[in-house]
Amino acid sequence: MKKLIAIVLFFFTVSSYASEPESYRDYLLIGEISPAGLKYLTSKPVDSADLVNTPLVKKALEAIGGELISYHFAVGTNKNYIRVRIPNDKKTVHAMYTMRMATGLLISYQFIELMDVETHAKSIKTTQQFIELEDNLGGLGSGIKK
Repeated sequence: MKKLIAIVLFFFTVSSYASEPESYRDYLLIGEISPAGLKYLTSKPVDSADLVNTPLVKKALEAIGGELISYHFAVGTNKNYIRVRIPNDKKTVHAMYTMRMATGLLISYQFIELMDVETHAKSIKTTQQFIELEDNLGGLGSGIKK
């Protein structure tokens, strides 16, 4: 009976947490610039304001309901780091990734979802509930000295 109560409480908590609507998500985009990308950048030198805050990039993100938060190049690497806020839509994320990789200007591209501290704290509570549930069910983590 104790296990049944633990399972019911766990799923109630997780389902209420998962149902919280998020209309936007923040991502850190890390692009490793290809030799063709470096050639493109050096063949068209521009003012930093034109490169970092390109009106076209801003317009494109705004057109999908997003926002350019910051754009940085890393010294000593061929990588750029871009923070964006875009609508919570997997199709949009996938389209942005595919579009950029298809240009040949990047070797690799990562989309890392960023999490605010409040969401992280909720996630830790859910993690604790997973651990308790596993312990109650005699799972892999049960019996390990903590």
